[in-house]
Amino acid sequence: MKPDNTLATSSDPWRNGSLTSRPGVLIRRLHQIHTALFALECGEQNITPVMYSVLSALQQCGPVDQTTLAKAVAIDKTNMTDILDRLKKRGLIKRRVSSSDRRVRLTSLTEDGKNMLDLLDERAQRAHERTIESLAPEDRPRLIEMMTQIINAHSPDAEGQTPSTAPHDNGSASLARSSAATQVSYKKLIAVIPALTRIAKLKEMLPNLPDRTLLHAGPPFRNLDQLPRPMINSLIAAAKLEGWAADEKEALSQLQNGTLHLRPAQDFDVVTPLAFVVGPCAYSLEVKDMAAPTRRRFSPLNDGPLPYALRLGNGHPDGHKLLHRLTEHIGPELAEMLSEPIPLLPILDHGLCNGDDLHGQVAAAQERIRTYFPDSSDPETSAYLASANQFCLNIIMAAASLMIGAGSGDTNSNMVVACGGNGQEIGYKLASDPKTWITRPAAPPVGPKFPGQEAASALQAIGDSAVIDALGFGAASLRKSPSLTDSYRGHIHPDYLTNAAHAPFVGPHPALSDSSLMLGLDLARPRTCLGINLGMVEATGKNGLIGRGVSPWPED
Repeated sequence: MKPDNTLATSSDPWRNGSLTSRPGVLIRRLHQIHTALFALECGEQNITPVMYSVLSALQQCGPVDQTTLAKAVAIDKTNMTDILDRLKKRGLIKRRVSSSDRRVRLTSLTEDGKNMLDLLDERAQRAHERTIESLAPEDRPRLIEMMTQIINAHSPDAEGQTPSTAPHDNGSASLARSSAATQVSYKKLIAVIPALTRIAKLKEMLPNLPDRTLLHAGPPFRNLDQLPRPMINSLIAAAKLEGWAADEKEALSQLQNGTLHLRPAQDFDVVTPLAFVVGPCAYSLEVKDMAAPTRRRFSPLNDGPLPYALRLGNGHPDGHKLLHRLTEHIGPELAEMLSEPIPLLPILDHGLCNGDDLHGQVAAAQERIRTYFPDSSDPETSAYLASANQFCLNIIMAAASLMIGAGSGDTNSNMVVACGGNGQEIGYKLASDPKTWITRPAAPPVGPKFPGQEAASALQAIGDSAVIDALGFGAASLRKSPSLTDSYRGHIHPDYLTNAAHAPFVGPHPALSDSSLMLGLDLARPRTCLGINLGMVEATGKNGLIGRGVSPWPED
């Protein structure tokens, strides 16, 4: 009886073929080459490529739990434990118990760890560049794309997938993933030079504002009979300030009979925070593009600190009083203090480099903007500047609106040029059709609530501050704000705390120090997460701000 050689015969072509035709062999050889090049560049510090990746992930994410860190670096938790032990013994990392969940230990860089990264960054980048230097420049992003495609095809869920933004490419690979038309919009965005140029009543800066018109955040309301209660409270305050109505009944009656109008603020180049309603008498900020001075955006002056600010929608009498003081006294004082344009790109960069996401956290940017508004000789204005710790947020909103709006008018461009929530719907406009609102049902922010507010219901996404997130800050930049990431972890998709959050954005800004921050929201790009970092406004209009979180982007 002859032996059965079927199996041997059928496998001969593979078994006897050249080893260099096998993908696994080539991948292993390429890994050996990169490891050797990394050792040549960084060997003196006794840091391996995976150790460097862990340090880099900690620098990007801030304090993070071991599970999230292991996913970010794509190694199993057992190996991660060994690596963390080695890094801790060398004093490069530190670990502490999370303030929000004592079962979780968070890992972060020490000063020695940060210094080690500073020492290695240039050398590690050189090792990566040497690995692929034999390829033509135009082929290098494609190699990254193909490797990412293979990895993602073998990842069973979104959390295991590799973000599409390639590292160390200075944004060139990311830019190539957007259409030519969208790239044109993005290039207009990064050409904007925003500056705070004026403080005055809105009607002085927008003399063509229609008569008896108040402006609200987000897209138009479908039914004025069903306004969210926080919006009604703010509408009443604005109508009273203008002298158009004495109380709620009169204001709503005029709204219904058409003698009072409520329109989307962004249709008039105005952006307004949360539930705040703007009228012509409200003192407002002007942000101008110094590269094209006819381009301007406006935002009302920040209406003061918690808990009674009118933007929070509770309509508290103290909020009404401050609104009148801003109009009658503080606004004119601030206008006098603004003696020359204030460049804003350096302030945005300073904030991002010092723990701000520029939406939920603005402390560093606030500190910098305050240097342009020294304490006034007027006690009331000084008290306002000292207490309004989000004074700069309205300025950032106007700058963000100006920057994304510059990309308008490019046919076939998928870049978002306006964005906001009205408490019922999220609306946005695309560069290809900048006059048309695209609307979807809005979701409330998901995140931690303040103590005592756990049972309160959050209103659906509200506020024009969504333009900050459409620019690329806010939710996409949460990893830059450790004070937020600690409390948000466990509430939001883990990719918000990695570079993957910027996958749907087009490219970096030359004026920003961190080239991993991508700007310009391209809705045609794949993504694992996309949202808006917002304050939670309590739905019934009684409690004001009840927490903070990320409102997910409405998907079709």
